[in-house]
Amino acid sequence: FGVIGDYALGLQSNTFLMGNVWAFIYTNVLKNVTLLEQTAREAEPGTQNNILAQGKLTKVLAYWQATMLWEDVPYTQAVDFETALPVFDSQETILRGLVVEIDDAVALMDETSATIENGDLIYGGDMELWERFANSLKLKILMEIANVDEASVRDQIAATVNSPLLEDVSQNAQLNYLDAPGNYNPFWNILNNFAGGLNPTWYIAGEVPFNLLQ
Repeated sequence: FGVIGDYALGLQSNTFLMGNVWAFIYTNVLKNVTLLEQTAREAEPGTQNNILAQGKLTKVLAYWQATMLWEDVPYTQAVDFETALPVFDSQETILRGLVVEIDDAVALMDETSATIENGDLIYGGDMELWERFANSLKLKILMEIANVDEASVRDQIAATVNSPLLEDVSQNAQLNYLDAPGNYNPFWNILNNFAGGLNPTWYIAGEVPFNLLQ
């Protein structure tokens, strides 16, 4: 997260920061996107493929962020609206599963089915950019797997490198925050409301990347 500081001090951060992130990922992002996918599947088959792809990639991003923060997290049984206490899957299971989901999402994209446009705050319904984002995120995930088991993903990495990727900042998948109340970056807003706009070691690098940078 954000600023690199004293790791030991960072452990003293208020626990509500972590709790909020977990809740936002599982009860907001993942549940809402799952409902979106369910609605899209109820339409005439083949007419909502791009919407399903957009939803699937949003879920992939959320699960990837969750496992990068906490390693083992609910994935295979998560957000099915049936399982009260889903199992915590291993990070390897999650990362390899996300690669498959990205491939499924890219395979869904076509030139004729419906697309979320006005509600797409990232790319405005530009499926070419969604495909570039998908391939770039897939490459990042494959490289993370390669840190432990390079041989198992060597061919996938080679193939993904030759696919359309994000090539400049204009293609970044990002929300543009405005200088107006209600549109601030939420991380900055927390600091502004509770810490005078400064970072009192609430947002720091995790132990692993912190040690790599020393």
